[in-house]
Amino acid sequence: MVLEDAGFVVTTASALADVPKGIDADCIIADLVGLAVYSTDEARRSLAAVRKRFPARPVIVVTAHAAAARDRNILGVTGVIVKPFDMDELVSSVRRATKAD
Repeated sequence: MVLEDAGFVVTTASALADVPKGIDADCIIADLVGLAVYSTDEARRSLAAVRKRFPARPVIVVTAHAAAARDRNILGVTGVIVKPFDMDELVSSVRRATKAD
């Protein structure tokens, strides 16, 4: 709801397979919640399907795994937001990634 209130159109899904076909997102927000223990290799594998489906789109990772923040470039993502976070940080990150004002 926070992103909608900021003027973004949002589609939510609990898994990539649940994202409706034909969606052409401007930005992807992904969570590494499926990784019980963080590893760079597992995170890269987890994000590979996202990159394959949305190759030219910015990806922001939201995660409780603080180590992911230092691996932002290795993961090939636009940004990493570590939980817990302020909702304004999420909105600002999406605005920067999509260059929306």
